[in-house]
Amino acid sequence: MKLGIRIHKRLPNVTIDVSFTCEAGQILAVVGPSGAGKTTILRAIAGLEQPDDGCVVFNNNPWFDRKRKINVSPQKRKVGYVSQGYGLFPHLSVTKNIAFAASKKEMTGQLMELFKISPLADSRPDQISGGERQRVALAQALATEPNLMLLDEPFSALDYKTKNALRNELVSMKNRLGLPIIMVTHDLDDAIKIADQILPIEHGVFAPGWLPENLHYVAASPYTENDIIMKPNAGSPLPFKLPVSARHYP
Repeated sequence: MKLGIRIHKRLPNVTIDVSFTCEAGQILAVVGPSGAGKTTILRAIAGLEQPDDGCVVFNNNPWFDRKRKINVSPQKRKVGYVSQGYGLFPHLSVTKNIAFAASKKEMTGQLMELFKISPLADSRPDQISGGERQRVALAQALATEPNLMLLDEPFSALDYKTKNALRNELVSMKNRLGLPIIMVTHDLDDAIKIADQILPIEHGVFAPGWLPENLHYVAASPYTENDIIMKPNAGSPLPFKLPVSARHYP
């Protein structure tokens, strides 16, 4: 499974113009300042926003192609999307939140065991912690048996211990599921610790200089500018040449 995108979209304060790919079993972190267009990129992949131009291709199947007038519905794309607000139903219990999304009944219990949230089965979202809500949201997204995962600021507003535990769970999940995972974050530390690729975005476009300029803000970072190696994308399923992407090597 492989995702490839090239999108152009004009917004009131920024024009997004990006291209990248994400392989199965990889986490791609889209980083950059607020207002750079990161969340809009996720929404375009999910089919919740339509680009002005470009295409979104999954496994060589076009989900969006402006020139060919293709725009597959969000439901048919089968994307697991965890938004910043978690997207949980406040009036439903943890079990019912996951069961509502589950494509198979048995998946509810399996995912609750996987994310260690079975003891919270009868609790509502407002009765559990932020870290627990994040686990429920991940389980809910996976219950749809998605083609890929999109995570918008998955660790924001979490304490360090909870954040670190969820980082480890996400890496473990990536290895088990073999899905492409795209994570938007403003926290470069999150990206450095768990991502296979880092794509810096500033003013809506690929901004390789943003990474070395901001590495010194990461507490006790073992990385330097020399650790950010620029490489061209290879094997793109798209009918156009993709620009370079940024990747870190520990």
